[in-house]
Amino acid sequence: MVEEPLKKVIVYLDPSEFKSTWLGNKSIYRTRMAIADGGELIVLAPGLKEFGEDKQIDALIRALDMWEHQKYSNV
Repeated sequence: MVEEPLKKVIVYLDPSEFKSTWLGNKSIYRTRMAIADGGELIVLAPGLKEFGEDKQIDALIRALDMWEHQKYSNV
């Protein structure tokens, strides 16, 4: 526990251990009670390779991201 809620928390996920957002979610549930309302969580995840543990979910998220990028870059 911390004495006062934190305004900003920076978490570094070891690239040898954290390869997916599924495991990276640990940064959220391990810090959420310490972060102030309206606070900020910055996650540095240099080893991130996948969105979730399921290959189909990973592909869907990547496709949606590509669609969003194209939608806004054509404006």
